[in-house]
Amino acid sequence: MTQSLEDMLTPSSIERARQALAEGLAAEEDPDNDPHEIVTIELQITRKNGPPIWTESAATFIRDESGRPIGIRGSSRDVTERKQIEDALRLDESRFEALLNLSQMTETPLGELADFALAEAVKLTRSAIGFIGFLNEEETVMNVHAWSKEAMEQCAMKDKTLTFALDKAGLWADAVRLRKAVIVNDYGKENPSKKGCPEGHI
Repeated sequence: MTQSLEDMLTPSSIERARQALAEGLAAEEDPDNDPHEIVTIELQITRKNGPPIWTESAATFIRDESGRPIGIRGSSRDVTERKQIEDALRLDESRFEALLNLSQMTETPLGELADFALAEAVKLTRSAIGFIGFLNEEETVMNVHAWSKEAMEQCAMKDKTLTFALDKAGLWADAVRLRKAVIVNDYGKENPSKKGCPEGHI
């Protein structure tokens, strides 16, 4: 059964494949163009059961007797593991760079320091929103020092609260209660720590 690009590839890979094809066809106008050139491109292929996989595809034009492109011949290999390793290495490098920059900001005011740390944390975790807060000595109250721009834009509250009591806090406070990172990928699921979201909050 023949599949279209839309059926096989992720949206970003569809765009990448179309761009490569357009560049290949444009190169046909160059008299010095190599008709046997093989183009290598990395694409993400979708799967019905499971996450997309990364492939490294090598392709060249199929030509008629006059040398005109009439199709594409190619082969692919799974490079998902290699891409995951590369992503992990890039993330480690970004973390090290962020920590290095943070360690050199010894004279930076607390507000600027919190803004920098928040921006780096949101970027490194690939999050949409974030905030940074500090607990009081009794660890009963958290004062927010920095909100991400997206969080402030989405919050519909007129008077944005910057102080939160932990005994009334919901799921987010589990990181303090449990003394460890808490990761929630599906907020819609039932969780005993959830206490709802006040109207206007995100």
